[in-house]
Amino acid sequence: MFTMHGMMMIFFFLIPSIPAVLGNFLVPLMIGAKDVAFPKLNLLSWYVFVLGGILGLGAAISGGVDTGWTFYTPYSSTYSNSHVIVMGLGVFVAGFSSILTGLNFLVTIHTMRAPGLTWFRLPLFVWAHYATSVIQVLGTPVLAITIVLVAVERLLRVGIFDPNLGGDPILFQHMFWFYSHPRSTS
Repeated sequence: MFTMHGMMMIFFFLIPSIPAVLGNFLVPLMIGAKDVAFPKLNLLSWYVFVLGGILGLGAAISGGVDTGWTFYTPYSSTYSNSHVIVMGLGVFVAGFSSILTGLNFLVTIHTMRAPGLTWFRLPLFVWAHYATSVIQVLGTPVLAITIVLVAVERLLRVGIFDPNLGGDPILFQHMFWFYSHPRSTS
């Protein structure tokens, strides 16, 4: 239950809630635009998020995941007997929603500012949202690839992260925490 709570709260509430919900309402208002640059892409992002959420809930209802919300290997790739691949697919799909949302906000902030609203006159919230969008666009694919590699290792038993097969579990941690880690590591 703790794992499912963590996964749902992190991947399906916390990560999408502030950028998507607050951004869709506040960024256009703060830059003087009527809407975001690509409203249909915004809608697609919502549908992709719902699909990822359905996959995540499906994994939760069908027995859950027992790996911790971080999918740490080799537990998630070798020793877990739960629905890691289904949950990973849900996180992967929801990640595409974040990428689409980030792209939409980057283009909106770049191209739809009111006349006279220069970069140095933007509100701090818009700057923060811009930085968050850059992280979403650049960091989320790394997280998605990492989750796909866990699924490949579970299905094909290749030695990416499993030390018994020549893999490196620390590689997983470096790739996973590249996405939105609160501090940099060396």
